[in-house]
Amino acid sequence: NMNSAHTGIYNMGFGYGSLQSITAGKENSIFGHYAFNKLTGLETESRWNIGIGNNVAQNLPKASSNVFIGNFTAKNLSSGVTEADLSAISPAAVAYMKLVPDQSGYDATTQTFNTALNTFVGQSINETSSTPTRAAMSTIIGASGLYNVKFRNFNNIIVGAGNYMTVANGTMYNSIVLG
Repeated sequence: NMNSAHTGIYNMGFGYGSLQSITAGKENSIFGHYAFNKLTGLETESRWNIGIGNNVAQNLPKASSNVFIGNFTAKNLSSGVTEADLSAISPAAVAYMKLVPDQSGYDATTQTFNTALNTFVGQSINETSSTPTRAAMSTIIGASGLYNVKFRNFNNIIVGAGNYMTVANGTMYNSIVLG
């Protein structure tokens, strides 16, 4: 069900509804039903993503340089990380993401980044969140890691099964969580 009218190149989608809305993305490798279902954007806005699992990043419209593995992993992430939002909590992340605009999707005109430079491995990361969810430069490894993070997830390393937040609109940044 990949959008047959897309103008992107080197995209691979396997699974019912995977890359169904893609318009011009580039070099995305997606495996799983409804994986990256809403991915749109220009080649420079939606590229270099790897998704394996059902419903992986299902509602993410713009993404760059992410690896999402596991069913429902980062299902309801959305785009639009603003420079002001990220710089208030992690100026170092902003500086780095500006240095790598092809990987971060940095747009100087709108001063926004894509959901970018994340590695999420595990089941159900952000699976039921219904509010806008933003993530940048985070690594989460473990089943159900940060299951209910609903707002911001910037510049974190989380390793271990069962690490999850149950607070609505939780914010986590510049953190290391083990076990």
